[in-house]
Amino acid sequence: RIQQTRIQMVELGDGVHLEVLLIPAGRFTMGTAEPTPLDEDKFQAQISWGFLSSITGIGLCIILLCTILLRARAKRRRIQFSLLTLILIISSLAITLYGVTRWWFAERAFRDAKIEFEKAVSCFQSADESELPAQSLEITTPFYIGKWEITQEQFNAVMGFSPSGITPKSMPVGAVSFEQAEQFCQKLSVKTGKAVRIPTEAEWEYSCRAGTPTAYYTGNTEDDLNKAGWWSGNSNAKHPCGEKVPNGWGLYDTHGNVSEWAKAQYK
Repeated sequence: RIQQTRIQMVELGDGVHLEVLLIPAGRFTMGTAEPTPLDEDKFQAQISWGFLSSITGIGLCIILLCTILLRARAKRRRIQFSLLTLILIISSLAITLYGVTRWWFAERAFRDAKIEFEKAVSCFQSADESELPAQSLEITTPFYIGKWEITQEQFNAVMGFSPSGITPKSMPVGAVSFEQAEQFCQKLSVKTGKAVRIPTEAEWEYSCRAGTPTAYYTGNTEDDLNKAGWWSGNSNAKHPCGEKVPNGWGLYDTHGNVSEWAKAQYK
């Protein structure tokens, strides 16, 4: 059994190795979940509070200044500010600044939340039927998974051939049937003395998400997808593994590049 450490190097022979990462147990939502309705009342309450605070501060300041001016005119003398009056004016200005700041940040937070909500709605509406309905699943046992897709070199080291060549060595292997993928796991189990298998669909999606609720682990839009992987929108060919941004658990290329096999049962 593989020792429960964060990273393991599995030797495949001839200096070739496979790096695997430990994925912790946990619960996640599998599939595309319907977005939670935006709580506009909460944002409006924060905006209103900031607005009222700023108006209150401005009002107090005007009242104080008018009072001082009227007193000075009534007594026909120069305007004078007592220490108490200065404190009150400074306090009213502070209230105004607090209100304006809170108002501005609340407006900005509401605008950003609305944009993210609209992205999530768009993502949900365009979801494939296989991703619906979303369901809460629990991965009860930690497991290891490859840091990135199996490369042509790694596949050749185990199987003795590669259906898509072995140049360059860091290219992901493609054109692999499900049966060949299972044979790879079986031979690797014999070679290493460790149990190796194709991940379940739930394990794969759980690993890919790495705790994120969005369509891709980098976000919901095509620009976010471009950061995570190579796909038909930004490339028409395979690329070496590990060129894009990894997810929170250090996995690369779970979005795009080449397709990965998974077993359809949940775990």
